Amino acid sequence: MLFLLTFLPGSAREPSPKGACLVCHKLRTPELYTDWLGSAHARHNVTCLDCHEAAAGEPDAFSHGGALIATLVTPTDCAGCHQVESGQYARSAHARSAVDPGRPGDWGKPGSCAACHGGTRLLDAAAPNKLLSTAWPDRGTGRVNPDGSRGSCAACHADHAFKPELARLDETCRVCHSRGHEAVHVAGGDSRAPSLEKETRSCADCHLTAGGRSLTHDPATRRGR
Repeated sequence: MLFLLTFLPGSAREPSPKGACLVCHKLRTPELYTDWLGSAHARHNVTCLDCHEAAAGEPDAFSHGGALIATLVTPTDCAGCHQVESGQYARSAHARSAVDPGRPGDWGKPGSCAACHGGTRLLDAAAPNKLLSTAWPDRGTGRVNPDGSRGSCAACHADHAFKPELARLDETCRVCHSRGHEAVHVAGGDSRAPSLEKETRSCADCHLTAGGRSLTHDPATRRGR
């Protein structure tokens, strides 16, 4: 994931160091800018440094465009605004799913274990962004982050767009959960969810907001565990 900085809507002046980064990344990574521009983050003036800014001494911090940043945005970073959701996620099976397959070169490839589960080895002090090139990108749900947190919110919410509706799509869940419930969607029900109808039910209906209850980021607290 590239470090994205963008123009604030309606901004006439660009502060430093944000200004230089905004100009550069709008030109160099317009696709990321467009994703961000359509997000709730943009509407609330949450820009790249709000998520990517790092503190001196952090193992994945590096200097970029006059700022100290980290490529990784972790659940700890997200907890600055989304404390309840991050706490729920930390208790979930998703956050405990990391693997170390022993073949770092395969980590970022579709179909590898760590592509869904997340890996345990991320850092390379000699790399420009301090991340091991053969282990990146890693957006696995149990990724072990340098700050001790686990997971990647982008596994479900998508980098920079971070739209909640993307996380509720069955297609998003099926990137990793491609087996087990196929019979449910074909036949219209099983012993755990006999009323499941493919026309009216999605993964999120049972695993995130079952029974009309409030949304959770720990699916085990809902039916269909």
